[in-house]
Amino acid sequence: MASSFVHLHLHTQFSLLDGANQIEPLIQQIKSFNQPAVAMTDHGNMFGAIEFYRKAKEAGIKPIIGCEAYMAPGSRLAAKDSGLAHNDYYHLILLARNLTGYQNLIKLVSKAYLEGFYYKPRMDKEILKDHHEGLIALSGCLSGEIPYLIGQKDMDGAMAVAGEFQEIFGKEHFYLEVQANGLDHQRVANSGLLEIAKKMEIPLVGTNDCHYLKKEDFRPHELMLCLQTGKTISDPNRMKFDTDQLYVKSTEEVTAAFIEFPNAVTNTCRIADNCDLQLALNKTHLPQYKVPEGFTRETYLERLALDGLAARLKERPSQILPATYELRLREELSIICAMGFAGYFLIVWDIIKFARSRNIPVGPGRGSAAGSLVAYALRITDLDPLVYTLLFERFLNPERVSLPDIDMDFCMERRGEVINYVVDKYGKDHVAQIITFGTLGAKAAIRDVGRVLEIPYAEVDRVAKLVPNQLNITLQQALDQEQKLRDLVETDTRVKELMSIARSLEGLARHASTHAAGVVISEGPLTDHVPLYKGANDEIVTQYSMGDVEKIGDRAIVGGFARFNDRSIMVIGHQKGKTLKERMQRNFGMPNPEGYRKALRLMKMAEKFGRPIVTFIDTPGAYPGIGAEERGQAEAIARNLFVMSRLAVPIISIVIGEGGSGGALALGVSDRVLMLEHGVYSVISPEGCAAILWDDPAKVPDAAAALKMTAKDLVDLHIVDEVIPEPLGGAHRDLNAITDRVAKSLSNQLSQLNDLSLPELLAQRDQKYRSIGAVDGLAAIPQ
Repeated sequence: MASSFVHLHLHTQFSLLDGANQIEPLIQQIKSFNQPAVAMTDHGNMFGAIEFYRKAKEAGIKPIIGCEAYMAPGSRLAAKDSGLAHNDYYHLILLARNLTGYQNLIKLVSKAYLEGFYYKPRMDKEILKDHHEGLIALSGCLSGEIPYLIGQKDMDGAMAVAGEFQEIFGKEHFYLEVQANGLDHQRVANSGLLEIAKKMEIPLVGTNDCHYLKKEDFRPHELMLCLQTGKTISDPNRMKFDTDQLYVKSTEEVTAAFIEFPNAVTNTCRIADNCDLQLALNKTHLPQYKVPEGFTRETYLERLALDGLAARLKERPSQILPATYELRLREELSIICAMGFAGYFLIVWDIIKFARSRNIPVGPGRGSAAGSLVAYALRITDLDPLVYTLLFERFLNPERVSLPDIDMDFCMERRGEVINYVVDKYGKDHVAQIITFGTLGAKAAIRDVGRVLEIPYAEVDRVAKLVPNQLNITLQQALDQEQKLRDLVETDTRVKELMSIARSLEGLARHASTHAAGVVISEGPLTDHVPLYKGANDEIVTQYSMGDVEKIGDRAIVGGFARFNDRSIMVIGHQKGKTLKERMQRNFGMPNPEGYRKALRLMKMAEKFGRPIVTFIDTPGAYPGIGAEERGQAEAIARNLFVMSRLAVPIISIVIGEGGSGGALALGVSDRVLMLEHGVYSVISPEGCAAILWDDPAKVPDAAAALKMTAKDLVDLHIVDEVIPEPLGGAHRDLNAITDRVAKSLSNQLSQLNDLSLPELLAQRDQKYRSIGAVDGLAAIPQ
């Protein structure tokens, strides 16, 4: 390991209203400390595991998925009448070493909610014995059973419990957890843990029980605990931590704090080295729909679709020839079956058929599914895609690596009947609703913090009402927009503190609830893949949100089939993000390696179906210093250049803004490059150039002037084939005019390219690629 310390006991915001670490800032801080790995150990749940895993991987940090379990003092099944108090439980840290450990952790936290819930989701040693494989256990904080018994001066009891855990997990996978948090009780516990470690030869491990990111976040965290417990900051009985040391510390800080226990620090890396969890996030686990005897799922879907289409055409005759319908239906079925989605269509058809048989109102179908004739024939949707020239490719094509998206709308009042039918058909352990998390919005953060600080309601209300009524507005945006709010912050110390703490807590997950519409159905028991949670009405809910259940891909690249002049083409472009933060997250508008791979898959699909490729380029240049050029990006670009140069379909690039960096890829191998008159080309941004050459932000205008390559310059260099004149004042002044001009130019270029034979197309592209940058009058580039 590159560092001598790894945080193994850490709470994110998903330790609801207890942990204050939001995942993205956390990962960035771990990266800045050069710590190679980090664990997530939220209280009793795995709510944020997938988001944590993805973002850590993206940052080059090893994610260790874990949980701080609540352990029942006896059986997890003991309830109210057993004499238990609501706080009768101990803590235990569990970390997944591998996929087996991850799957066992899923089962443990699920059983804790579904079987052991009493104020908290509780496990017991019985289920630990059943699901210990692949897990590492740490003895926990002061609320752990062993530290608790040490504090009670019961060393014999503490050693007996240590022996139990050592027997359950194995000598290699159980550690005694010491902490350096400045608490007297902790010093007593550490002394006892060291004694047990020596007598029983159990290794020590050092943790910091992180609840917030930085030391100065102690005060906002105090208020967050008040929010959780409904207390105010002056309440002497409020829950509080008697130390300000529970933050994410650097390796140097931790090493200094554990000077008495150097092995406990290095053992964190030993544990991290022993953890190697690899998750396949894009794998689907569809239930096996049972078809009548004599059919496969594919042949049964074909029979239903053919019969359904015949019935549809009788009900709603069309001017389109029946043979056209049958050809389209056969094409769709071949793609659906080849991609393994026949069962998915049958499941959706069956659910909708049930709803209609019970007179439960069902919507007509929304979204891209309306482009599917098979969905129309099965009465999943109620719109004829041929009459309205809707494309099936927008709904499903070989490029998709996730399930097709079919939106089903059921009557809200009778939605429960549909869910019950699904549960009865596929089994209670195969079906669950989906969790969702409420977060602290801008105004809610002000009002909640104001209550905890005991600021009079009228004053808090006055501040909250100064936040503009704008969807998803942040407090920083509110301050930027509203002068009166800024004036209050600058002149009133209480409002300044209120806003400062509210901004610290803004966006944190506050509570978990059940998604209004999402339902998951799995091939096997859900706990083979996803942890479960019990909702407020005892409904079974996934611990992963809808976004994490279906998370995949690089949203910076968008593309798909489109129709232009009654001809299907493949269009590829960028989603750069609406805000600076989004653009930064998307590599300042450039695709990461997976984005390039996605673009290449789209192009290969276009080649398979014989469709021309049109790319729209509006990407900024590289921006040094923000990690824009990811590892693997150069390799991905090189691979795309190689494959694109041989694609057996026309490729046209249209530069609509700045054709920089990632845009250079499409410029380099396109058969035709079209450019708006006032477009520019820059491989590096002016800001980046000024930073490199002069180290002076004031030089940005000079850099911009020096870097700008106009459309005329690019024509002279044989990079651009045609310049599209813009309306006076630029393209944005008259969108209709510029759209018409781009369309005419594109139509003309497509006609010319379509007249070429494949050998001619490839030969011309090869010649164009070799001659890029050759200036008239200079020696030709060697062939």
